[in-house]
Amino acid sequence: MREAWRRWMVWGALGVGVLALIGACEEDDVVRPALVPDCNDPACIAARGGVPVDIVGAGENLPDGEAGAGGGGGMPGPGVGSLAGTVLQLAVPDLQSRQNLVGGVEVRAARAGGPSTDPVIDETDSSGAFLLEGILASKVTWVGVGNFTNPPSEPYIDTLQAVDATTDEFVNLLVARRAALREAVSVAFMGESVELEPSLAHLAIRFIRANGTPIEGVHIAFPAIEQVPTAYDAGDAFSSALDATSERGMALLVNMQAPAYPGGTTSVVAELDQQQLTAQLQVAAGALTVVSAVVPEQ
Repeated sequence: MREAWRRWMVWGALGVGVLALIGACEEDDVVRPALVPDCNDPACIAARGGVPVDIVGAGENLPDGEAGAGGGGGMPGPGVGSLAGTVLQLAVPDLQSRQNLVGGVEVRAARAGGPSTDPVIDETDSSGAFLLEGILASKVTWVGVGNFTNPPSEPYIDTLQAVDATTDEFVNLLVARRAALREAVSVAFMGESVELEPSLAHLAIRFIRANGTPIEGVHIAFPAIEQVPTAYDAGDAFSSALDATSERGMALLVNMQAPAYPGGTTSVVAELDQQQLTAQLQVAAGALTVVSAVVPEQ
């Protein structure tokens, strides 16, 4: 039965649509991971009250009108669900281009009614397909993909992303090759004393409009660059010499403090044309979080 499901799942994943994921309120009895140390500066606290952005699966292109509504008010609490789809790899330093998975990885998500230390786990088959059953399903469910070894092992770095686990649609998840991230960091901070720290958290965030168009000119205000090295897209690479996003609308933040998997939430505050944007993202020690942020029109 499971193998039949996997075969059907692989074909269904070929026609998967966009994952329009929005921030969701959780019930009080849901176990939450510890918070990442956050900004308590008055200016940063004020910025966190800015315009919230919708978080969607990284690497997806959003068709017109499919970004989803903002906010989480009035949404039902998390339930029990399943998640099926295919894992693709980020194998080049742009941290955006996707290729078929080589080898197998684990896919993890929080178990419904269980502690964070006991996630639901599945291993991908030869096609990259997976199936998670009995997970904590909400509009924003953070899913991990990788090897989950300590110390970290090649070729993949554990990768976090958000999915909408309340639907029955197949999803395309991503896992990044450690060598690709290492090269991206090497080029981005060339000449600087910044190297990829395997035990810390990293974030690749892409700012887009509701129709999937990347946004130029987005600047990360928090975390401050003095605390977290930050670079922006420069063609197919990243550069710390830039002060805002370019044609791909991407920012790369590296070497952030975070708890071990499943990690914890942290605030990211950005600025665009004097508009403040805020997002709550999950990061974990030794992992790369990959997301796209849908910025509403002013």
